Amino acid sequence: MGRSSKEKESSSSRCVCILAQTDESTMPLTSFQKTVFQIIRDQRSPESYVYGAIALHHGEESPRYSRDIDLCHDLAESVARSADQDELALIQAGFSITWLIQQPTFQRATIQMADDEVILEWVADSAFRFFPIEPDPELGYRLHRFDAATNKILALAGRAEPRDFVDALHLHQGYLSLGSLAW
Repeated sequence: MGRSSKEKESSSSRCVCILAQTDESTMPLTSFQKTVFQIIRDQRSPESYVYGAIALHHGEESPRYSRDIDLCHDLAESVARSADQDELALIQAGFSITWLIQQPTFQRATIQMADDEVILEWVADSAFRFFPIEPDPELGYRLHRFDAATNKILALAGRAEPRDFVDALHLHQGYLSLGSLAW
């Protein structure tokens, strides 16, 4: 037997409220991620910028943290150069780096210090976007939020990860309607 429309409305409202609640003391970047960005942000530029979940959720209203840091490059040859520069800066700052993948257009490493760790990914991607890359005082440079939102909706259409649904609801409630993003 199905639920009444009042029960369905009440249930969906509870779900939305849970997603919208944030703890005032938390930020979308962990303290460890902030430390990593203090070291690598000067290597960011309009050709080497933050994208992915951190570009999308960079703000106090974010409903979730990202488990990795995604760095995008317009040119394939920039990927290795950027990864090498970031590796050198992080090692000089006392971090350890374990390379997981090193391909010409995609590199992934685990960055560690003490008990903290984060995955960094350097990737080459198309230079096509709707808006210019934006300077950011904490991240260096980042993908414009509209382009990050568009990428998220494309990811939602291509995979069934719970984080994509959380992100889409977050965008719908606080940025741009899902219908507008999908159009």
